[in-house]
Amino acid sequence: KPIPEALIQEISKKLKQAGKVEEHVEMETKTDPSLLGGFVLEFDGTVYDASVRRRLEQLRKAFEDNLYVSKIIAH
Repeated sequence: KPIPEALIQEISKKLKQAGKVEEHVEMETKTDPSLLGGFVLEFDGTVYDASVRRRLEQLRKAFEDNLYVSKIIAH
């Protein structure tokens, strides 16, 4: 579903407060179902990934790196 206008305005506001942009912010939005939720913001050569997909990948990696938990799951 489309990104709510309120979220776009909030992101714009945060960028302005952080001093990352001047007064006018123009955003290009698109929907990517593979993110599962959240958003990815590409800005000034930096990627801010606040997606559910990224968080799930982090959790999977944390479980893989924890040998004790990996052994429990493997059985």
